Amino acid sequence: MSVNSDDKELFNKIARKYSKKDMIPSSSLARKAVLLEAMKKVFSLCKNTGTVIEIGCGVGATCRYLDGFYGKYIGLDQSDNLIEIARQFNLQEKAAEFSAENILLPGKHDDTADLILSVGVLHHIPDIDDALKAVHRLSKPGALFMAIEPQKNNPLIQLLRFIRKLADPGYSRDQYFFSGPDLVEALSRNGFTDITLEYQGFFTPVFAQVILMPQCIFKPISVLCVKLDSFLNNRLPPVLKKLSFNAVVTAKAGKV
Repeated sequence: MSVNSDDKELFNKIARKYSKKDMIPSSSLARKAVLLEAMKKVFSLCKNTGTVIEIGCGVGATCRYLDGFYGKYIGLDQSDNLIEIARQFNLQEKAAEFSAENILLPGKHDDTADLILSVGVLHHIPDIDDALKAVHRLSKPGALFMAIEPQKNNPLIQLLRFIRKLADPGYSRDQYFFSGPDLVEALSRNGFTDITLEYQGFFTPVFAQVILMPQCIFKPISVLCVKLDSFLNNRLPPVLKKLSFNAVVTAKAGKV
């Protein structure tokens, strides 16, 4: 199984800076909005998601953003520094635990999850098949899987990502961006069923990824972008939604 050791080193190095995305209002409210929009399909299938495992959890802010929707949250990340921050950041979250693990290897959380979340993680793993096999291993029978991935259908957005890769030393050089159909095909060939694909976000994902100052200006703009994206998600025809930042896939794991 392939592991991206360069990304592990990068995220250990930028852990403090990266964690601020879930602490600064303009970016944290955008990140929460992106997650909750993506979770709508999951919420339509179950009101309480039981045990949630998030792979590549970062500082584990998801356990706050989804508070009340799960019985237990387990955050896994290969970055020891991010997991250390996650434990401090979520001290008050009694139903949450965090572990520095490589999800591609068998571990104590196998056969544990009712829901597995992957938020912007798959494009960092060299072999998506390895990642999806790990999702099966972590799952209970009948578990759900939901992934949010930056997708490549919009050439302007891809150009912005390329420029950021050149200009931002904290932006991973080792990324492969999928199209929505790429993700569906990967899930299908790895035994997932009931696969749904949706597209999400034209403005909010920018605020979710970049901290802009001063907050007195950019927090209200972020709030406005969340409302605008919510409107567009409900109004745009499917052909235009394909030009958004993110693809969201939801599926059942292959265990029966």
